[in-house]
Amino acid sequence: MPRGARDTAAVLGLVGLVGWPIGAGMLGWLLVISSDSCGPDDPELICSARGQQLAGDIPLYGSFAAIVVGVAGMVAGPRWRALGLTLGYLINLGCSLTGVIIAAR
Repeated sequence: MPRGARDTAAVLGLVGLVGWPIGAGMLGWLLVISSDSCGPDDPELICSARGQQLAGDIPLYGSFAAIVVGVAGMVAGPRWRALGLTLGYLINLGCSLTGVIIAAR
């Protein structure tokens, strides 16, 4: 692959990584709303204030950490770009799934 095409692909990958917090913020909001059906004595984690905070914050803060990892991979050089972007997307996916698991009953 020519160098210009690699750079373009890396920048597009980073743009997707930077845009992820918008979706993560909406996902966190929806995960917190999933606690609306909780009763006063429900033992599930999402029914507690701590569980709602975790379900809402983990996807958002994880996406910010993923941006740091992705940018670090871009700055480290061409050898580390793909690894940095891949790790960034895996962090995003893992944190989003963690929020969903907390919200699931």
